[in-house]
Amino acid sequence: MVVASEKRGGLTMGAHDKRYINGVWHNIATIKKDLKRRNLEIGDVFELQLGSSDNTWYDKWTDGDQLKNKYPDLFNLETRKRCKVADIIIDGCFVGHWNSCPIESGLSKDLDNLTNELSTVNLASGRDQWKSRLDVDGRHTVGALRRLIDKQSVPSQILPPMLWHRDAPIKVNFFIWRALQNKIPSMMALRSWGVELDSTCCGAYFASDKCADHILVTCPYASAIRDKIFDWCGITHQIFHNVRDLICFATSWGQCSKKKKKRLTMICYGLIWSLWKYRNDRTFNLKFISIFCGAEQIKSLVYLWIKCRGKGGLCEWKAWSSSPFHFS
Repeated sequence: MVVASEKRGGLTMGAHDKRYINGVWHNIATIKKDLKRRNLEIGDVFELQLGSSDNTWYDKWTDGDQLKNKYPDLFNLETRKRCKVADIIIDGCFVGHWNSCPIESGLSKDLDNLTNELSTVNLASGRDQWKSRLDVDGRHTVGALRRLIDKQSVPSQILPPMLWHRDAPIKVNFFIWRALQNKIPSMMALRSWGVELDSTCCGAYFASDKCADHILVTCPYASAIRDKIFDWCGITHQIFHNVRDLICFATSWGQCSKKKKKRLTMICYGLIWSLWKYRNDRTFNLKFISIFCGAEQIKSLVYLWIKCRGKGGLCEWKAWSSSPFHFS
């Protein structure tokens, strides 16, 4: 098993083993290092639930080596060397099957050590399985791990509550998450990462530096498109200073229903994602999208997301064009 506890031989392979691991298995094998960089241990996320169908003496179902290697003399006395764990632990007590008494054979110390080692074992039916500590049902979800990582972040990087919208593509959700942390590859970010650039000024308004919050929120071009979208939504124009302000406004908008807040959040995701694409088109393809066309493309994009990925509740295009809050 690649993903196993350290003492069970997992996640701590020698250098000669790592040479032959690549792709997905390499990512799994290095998960411990990835968690370490975020001040987490593998035990903070997963716990191993021992199974009752493992082989008692041959499987590594306790911490450390196989029992046959840890207690070779007791293994020689065992009459059923292929027995299952359920056969030796009955009602929480260790029951051996010996061809002669271990105490009379001078193995009382080994027997006591083995009994003590097995006294703390809690078994489940079936074989060993990994359980997530982050969810009550033991199932591992990316969302639960993300929330744990966010809690481990330094105070300056604590993120506002973010809705991971299932109707939006996963790449868009991740982009919003990174934008909230100001970690998208803007001109300012690239320069801070050591990339040499001629200028970090905005391509449309040279008076401002091209940081993430400027590109997506405070740039007059972004503000003009956002005002068009808010007019479509029937929302009064707002002044935002960063991506965090915009997302917080969408997720806590007024006294409206949760359904409308989710719809507005979806529209804001489409707005932010589209503004990033528009700026990249202008920078790399010399293609300028007008404010009117930009707003219309955002309406179409969000409509397609909900139509193709949502679970109903979408009105016809004609009604959508007048207001996004018409629900079927």
